[in-house]
Amino acid sequence: MIAPERPRTGLRALKSRVAVRGLAVLDKRTVAAQHLLAFRRELLEDLGGEAAASAAQLALVDIATRTRLYLDHVDAHLLERQTLVTRRNRLLPLVEQRTRLAESLVGVLARLGLERRRRPPQSLEEYVRERYGSNDGERPDETPHDTEVQDDPRPQGEPQDPTTVGPGAAAQSLTQ
Repeated sequence: MIAPERPRTGLRALKSRVAVRGLAVLDKRTVAAQHLLAFRRELLEDLGGEAAASAAQLALVDIATRTRLYLDHVDAHLLERQTLVTRRNRLLPLVEQRTRLAESLVGVLARLGLERRRRPPQSLEEYVRERYGSNDGERPDETPHDTEVQDDPRPQGEPQDPTTVGPGAAAQSLTQ
């Protein structure tokens, strides 16, 4: 008697491709890959940014991202199936693997920490460089030193009228 062929999930092939080339094997145009990469970015943001994360934290983020990829793949396969029970009324072994993957992901996320961390504050130089760009020390908005800005548009020889200057000038001009 020939044993029935087990359904192929593609999980082993996916794991080997990701193990060799990392997340670069993903087609970044797909919605699933975009969600996975967004998950990775969110994890890094929760750690205070990639620059603030230690090497161990970055490794854990990569492990969490890969585990999430495998978990999503298995979930998609299981949701396509008609039933999760074998002919002998036992649960499919893939469901047990999915449970182990989920527990592994929870453990990695717990090691990373559940609280959100703040980004370290930017230095003034970094802020100016990010906000205004690098001008190599030149400031184009700087006014020349030899020009003088006049606040009063009247010629300099005219005397000032006390009724038109000061905070009550508008009220005085209305009463006249």
